[in-house]
Amino acid sequence: PRFRTGSKGRDLKGVSTVEVRRIRVHISQQKQSNDWSDTILRQFAWHTMAAMAYCFAAVLAVAPPAVAQTAAEAAEQSISDILGQPDDDSDQYSHLAERIERAEAATAERELEEIVDKLENDHHPSHPELIRPLTLLGDAQSAQQEYSKALEAYGRAVHIARVNNGLFDPSQIELVYREANTHANLGDLAEALNREEYAYEIMKRSFQNYDPGLITGLERLAQFYLKTHNYFAARVFFQRALAVHRANGSDMSSDSLPALRGVALTYRLERFPPFYIVSSKDTRASGPSPSLDPAELGMQHISINNFHEGERALQAIVQIVQAQVPPEPKTLQSSILDLADWHLLWQRANEANLLYGHIFNEMAALGENPMEMFGSPTLIYLPAPRPPSPPTLSRRLVEEQGVVTLQFQVTQAGRIKNLKTVHSHPPKMMDFQIRRSMRLAVFRPSLTDGRAQTVDNYTYTYEFPYFPSAPAKAPPEPTQDEPDTESTQSTKR
Repeated sequence: PRFRTGSKGRDLKGVSTVEVRRIRVHISQQKQSNDWSDTILRQFAWHTMAAMAYCFAAVLAVAPPAVAQTAAEAAEQSISDILGQPDDDSDQYSHLAERIERAEAATAERELEEIVDKLENDHHPSHPELIRPLTLLGDAQSAQQEYSKALEAYGRAVHIARVNNGLFDPSQIELVYREANTHANLGDLAEALNREEYAYEIMKRSFQNYDPGLITGLERLAQFYLKTHNYFAARVFFQRALAVHRANGSDMSSDSLPALRGVALTYRLERFPPFYIVSSKDTRASGPSPSLDPAELGMQHISINNFHEGERALQAIVQIVQAQVPPEPKTLQSSILDLADWHLLWQRANEANLLYGHIFNEMAALGENPMEMFGSPTLIYLPAPRPPSPPTLSRRLVEEQGVVTLQFQVTQAGRIKNLKTVHSHPPKMMDFQIRRSMRLAVFRPSLTDGRAQTVDNYTYTYEFPYFPSAPAKAPPEPTQDEPDTESTQSTKR
């Protein structure tokens, strides 16, 4: 009923006859045009369908050879899998890493050198694809104790990672740890500490102050300080790890157990050092100096001989293990045993023996034999005496094993009495030093029916390495051709 011409519409009513005819002609032309367009579209669709059918027929015509080729490839692939041949670079590197672990480092090293050379020729010396093979090359060389070569390979990998990813990119942390381990194997603890602290510096720049990602680096650096006898520094980083756990609500979870054990161990080692030190010449307990804030280190010095802090850490471990689901009886027994040893070391024998008795009864209730653990005294602390000084190289013989056998009484409190030497070889070489250390020893007492017992005439043998000394050479006797000096001088007189 309405026909629009442009933006305004008019009704057919009141329109002249001439205009109506023009409108009808226009509508007829539009209809013919639409019919022509539909015809073109139908023809195009028909040709398209025909072309698709032709292509499909062509595919069917060549399908059998393609299927046969795929089957051959599948057969070849299965044979490759059986032979253990890698399919791509990732599998190839995994295969080479397994060979290094299987003590085939020499052959893996040669293959990795070829891979590195090819990548350098195909790309450039700083291409990121070189990082993985250079890392494995360092692993292969380190497995063969070629530590200098390994450091060169790791150093190149670190350099390429820094060039491509940035100076403090966290992807290089594992490489830096490999460098630290290699320096430690070379005996260069100062440089190993430098790399350990650099890895931690990268972590600090990559994570926020209380990010859980820091915990691994904190605990690793603390463990390194423990190995180098920097107990104060180790405690700083174990406590930082616990602070991160508290900030994330995981301080009473099993994830915090390594840091708690580390805190207790630092208090134990500073009170009960592993060596008997008598002079400044004994450097067994000396290590590289850490880079710590002086205020933090000063606060740690104040807390020497802190029994209660170590006790709280060990009690927290017991509580965490008790809350585990499902329970782990062995882990719980070990945790309670550590707490009992802690009391015994600090001369709290009543508390220690009460805990030992509890473990004894729990083992019996589980059907285990508690006498395997408590049937005889067990040494839990003995400061190692300084080994004998070796003779000069000109008189040094092949290393041998010396022994000193002692006999004494072990009391219910774990201390010793009535010490005497039964046997020593070589005689008198280490008798005094070992007896002096043994007077500070602490033994876990023997138990009968869960009660601590005194053991008389307990025998303990201490072994130590030493270098025998070759006898001094007698001065050569004068030969017949050489005149006697004294008779010649008296003849002249």
